[in-house]
Amino acid sequence: MAETTQNRRLIPRIPRVSLITQVAIFFLAGLMITGWISYAILKRQYRETVREQQEKQAVYVLTDVIMDITRLDAFDWLVPYWWKHCHELDVDYIPNFVNENNPTKKKAQELGADYADVRLERVNADTLEKIFNEADQKKFAEIFYNRISVSFDNVVLNYKMKDLTMIVVDPEYREATVLFSADDYIEDLGQDPSTWTRARYLGDVYTVTEEMGEVMAASVERAERMSYDEDAESNDYLHMEMSDGCVYYYVPIFELEGGYTAFIYESFDQESYLAEIRTDTWRGVRFLLLFQVILTAICLVLLIIFVLRPIRKTRIAVRQYTSDKECETVLAQLKKIRTRNEIGELRDDLSDMFSEMDHYMKEIREKTAEKERISTELSVATKIQADMLPKKFPAFPDRKEFDVYATMTPAKEVGGDFYDFFLIDEDHLALVIADVSGKGVPAALFMVISRTLLRNRAMMGGTPSEILADVNHLLSEGNATGYFVTVWIAILEISTGKGLAANAGHEHPALRKKDGSFEMVKYRHSPAVATMDGIPFREHEFRLEPGDRIYVYTDGVTEAINEKEELFGEDRLLEALNRKPECTPEELLRGVKGGIDSFAGEAVQFDDITMLALDYTGPERP
Repeated sequence: MAETTQNRRLIPRIPRVSLITQVAIFFLAGLMITGWISYAILKRQYRETVREQQEKQAVYVLTDVIMDITRLDAFDWLVPYWWKHCHELDVDYIPNFVNENNPTKKKAQELGADYADVRLERVNADTLEKIFNEADQKKFAEIFYNRISVSFDNVVLNYKMKDLTMIVVDPEYREATVLFSADDYIEDLGQDPSTWTRARYLGDVYTVTEEMGEVMAASVERAERMSYDEDAESNDYLHMEMSDGCVYYYVPIFELEGGYTAFIYESFDQESYLAEIRTDTWRGVRFLLLFQVILTAICLVLLIIFVLRPIRKTRIAVRQYTSDKECETVLAQLKKIRTRNEIGELRDDLSDMFSEMDHYMKEIREKTAEKERISTELSVATKIQADMLPKKFPAFPDRKEFDVYATMTPAKEVGGDFYDFFLIDEDHLALVIADVSGKGVPAALFMVISRTLLRNRAMMGGTPSEILADVNHLLSEGNATGYFVTVWIAILEISTGKGLAANAGHEHPALRKKDGSFEMVKYRHSPAVATMDGIPFREHEFRLEPGDRIYVYTDGVTEAINEKEELFGEDRLLEALNRKPECTPEELLRGVKGGIDSFAGEAVQFDDITMLALDYTGPERP
């Protein structure tokens, strides 16, 4: 438990933000998002409304202008005449009601005197061609040009327009000739009309941009299409375009010879159009945000009362349980939380959890004590097992005829592998390596019995096959668990290098002759010890020459696996054995173990690894 507490302190604390702060942030973010969405929606709605109103105004203005100019019976004659003789006409742009000496007014008086029986407004094209001479036709065109020009100026001033213009455009929409042009510049001019100037005058020619040409062509096409639609409304004839900070409305009014077309277009300042939209939009957004702020404040108050306060009490109870583990005190605090929503369900769940945790903690303490006792016993068992195996090296410092070294690395705390070597007499050395089936404590107990029987029987004398037969008989009696042990045992005559070996289901030994390489010595095995009572065991003779080396091992060496689940195998084992041919037995085993560890990587060792190596140097020669 102390370790758990220490680990908790080592975990860095994450900076915390109160729940009310987080909720307020979420609400604020929600207000911002809804405000932005509301602004976009309202702006779209107001844009449509303002655009609809502006279209209505544009229709009304154009209708008023067209009715005013088409009221003249000679309009069909005047438009072509103005266009063809635009550079010959002597026109002025001063309203005739301002100055009594206005030239146009004088022309009207003179022409009225010459044709006293004719009302000029009612003169049509036929009358002009038949009665009026060319000079009077020119004077007639100049008079009514002034009247229509003044009408255009009044429309621009009254409706606060940017521009109102009549032009004639060629069939390819490349050049435009100005007939009438009224701009909003006259608002900034003085009261004396004689000082007024214009951006464009009659007969001015300018190049039509490609974009403007496309717009004009579209307006002609739209007008032709609408002319066949009996249900078309007046604003259906308009073609709107937004460009250069203005909103333009185009309508073709007259088709001239040669494919030329007369247009009237009007424009409004886009900034005032957008300003009106922004004003209406922000007015709606402010009202909506005010409503949302009030609603949010009410929601926050209710949230604090019915959610945040119970959660805070729950948090205090949890922290108290974490600090002192007093279950009864914590349960009493949780009972004070009286809500019937999900917080109440959470309170009930926490109460059940703390009760169960208190019960489990008691069981854990008991099991921990039991586990510590077992761990202590296993540690003692591990030490006992390690003490049973020869571990003092050099094992026989007074004997120069041979050098032996062995290691065992158990897969668990105690293992089932073992090795042994001992002198039967002054001239005979016994070598044993074995592997008990199974792992852990049961295998270790069977290993202790097997090692003891093998050593005791070998000390009594006899060949390896006789030793294995007697031990097999003893281990088979009452072997209800079904454990068995694979054994390789050899008895070496030290003075001559001759020996006898028996292999009861164990791994093949590896032998290296002097100045040679390790090779596996393979022969037919006998069954493992304790598999069946009364079975015979084969044995074979061998002879070691001075400089020879023998290596024996358990299957934990060749069956070691890596992260790809590949086996270490005999080939890698022989490679590791032959890596340093002149090393000592201890260095040899350490090299093999290093090769296994490098091969296995992060893979877990699942079997005991036991190895034994013997160098035979033979008796000293006189």
